[in-house]
Amino acid sequence: MRKKLEAWKLVLGNLLMQSKTATADIKNQTEQLQLELDLLLVAGKALSVARNQFQEANTLLAWKRGHVHLRNLQKMLRMRQQYMIAQVSALYLVKGSLGQSPGENLHSSPDGSKIRFIILPL
Repeated sequence: MRKKLEAWKLVLGNLLMQSKTATADIKNQTEQLQLELDLLLVAGKALSVARNQFQEANTLLAWKRGHVHLRNLQKMLRMRQQYMIAQVSALYLVKGSLGQSPGENLHSSPDGSKIRFIILPL
């Protein structure tokens, strides 16, 4: 009878150890899955933002003559850029020329040409 009781205690002790090990493993897996879930949530938000931007661009192009509208916006921006350059050149002596010389900043216009601006001393 005593041997049976000792054997039963040993079995229960083994079950308790297995239960503790399984609990620790489950806790580690839960933490790992929570981290992965957080990463997926961040990626999902980024995907949602990108999808909204894509839909907005798609809507702009889907308008009647949407491509023409975007071209007109581009033309207006180019005109504004030229106006701002004219204002700067009115304030400062600026010489604009085409071409490239070493050590000077080049600004490319939307049509692909390079424009060089040199600020002249007063």
